Amino acid sequence: MPWTAFVPESAAIRGFHSVTLWLADPDPTQELLETMGLDRVGTEQTEDDTPGDERTRFAADGPVGAYVDVVPTVQGGRNGHGTVHHVAFQTPTDADQDAMRKAVRSRGLNPTSQVDRHWFRSVYFREHAGVLFELATNGPGYDSDEPLAELGDRLVLPGRFGERREEIEANLAEVTIPGSGRADADD
Repeated sequence: MPWTAFVPESAAIRGFHSVTLWLADPDPTQELLETMGLDRVGTEQTEDDTPGDERTRFAADGPVGAYVDVVPTVQGGRNGHGTVHHVAFQTPTDADQDAMRKAVRSRGLNPTSQVDRHWFRSVYFREHAGVLFELATNGPGYDSDEPLAELGDRLVLPGRFGERREEIEANLAEVTIPGSGRADADD
């Protein structure tokens, strides 16, 4: 099955196409990633890794992200500033998502029912070490309710939040969108 690991846009811009999971017991998660259809493509020792602990790389198909790296660690993780809330995997269709949900359940995990997120539909579960994974459908897509060329020009709220627009907008920080004449930061 084709799966794609979502990678933060800033990481993709810098040329990285991977998500790294530091886990005390990586084996169950590695087996889960293989169950999810990712391919184990190798191991390596990198400069930032603990000596003797090699990272194992899993390849994901698709245009959004390419790799999930799993690194053994003795320290437990914690949520806070600078951490990732969850790792999302794109599923092409509802049928693909349902098949993956069943595969995840067969590994002893407890995925949620499908949740409608307006622009896509998601299933959530915590993998064996507690990392939150999301299986998100590819559609209907962010351009389902506004033209692709206008994405990001204004705040678009899904149906149930429309009646709370004033309240939501009042609590948002002001955002300045660079004009088309502005040079890129790297120039």
